[in-house]
Amino acid sequence: MLYGIDTPRWLPPENPKAHEFLNGKPSRDAFPWFGDEMEILLNATNTFRGDESVEGNGRSWQMVVNLTKSRLGGLGKGGLLEGEPRRDEKAFQTYSRWIDTGAMVAATAVKKGGKGYYIEWSIAFDPCVEVEPGRFWSPALGDREVGINIALGDLDEPEKGAGNFGNFHHEDWLSGGPKTRTQLNNFAKFVLRASAPKTR
Repeated sequence: MLYGIDTPRWLPPENPKAHEFLNGKPSRDAFPWFGDEMEILLNATNTFRGDESVEGNGRSWQMVVNLTKSRLGGLGKGGLLEGEPRRDEKAFQTYSRWIDTGAMVAATAVKKGGKGYYIEWSIAFDPCVEVEPGRFWSPALGDREVGINIALGDLDEPEKGAGNFGNFHHEDWLSGGPKTRTQLNNFAKFVLRASAPKTR
């Protein structure tokens, strides 16, 4: 089932403003990930001090693609939304600028027959992958290891997710535990390759 398409649009008990838009743009009080969605969390420098999460800038960020709402399309059109830490005004403004200027672009489409959906997501290295202060990754810098986590959220009917936060049917994460997966020290390692590997 696809939330808001096969099911009525409902709100989680944790946040009656989960789908709030103000003047046509997402509210910082909303839950961007509430719905069928995908998230990418990136730690471009692949460094951390302790248990901190993303900062909301080119060094470390968390962005969301939702199937049925987006910054540019509003409620009903899938695409990109500002992720965490969305309550931080500076991070929210950075994410909004990335979407508005096309530094990040995403599109969604429901599969033929309605069984699942597609996401296409494009991320510009500059300004979104700052591997050193003021320096953004490009193939000229050679291979670079970054930290990454990826989440997929599946929201159906409230009763199918009883007992889960937000009544999510289920969530799948690439790495980390239920309470630590947004911490930089829980991310998986991902290599940005400067050139295609040679094959024999």
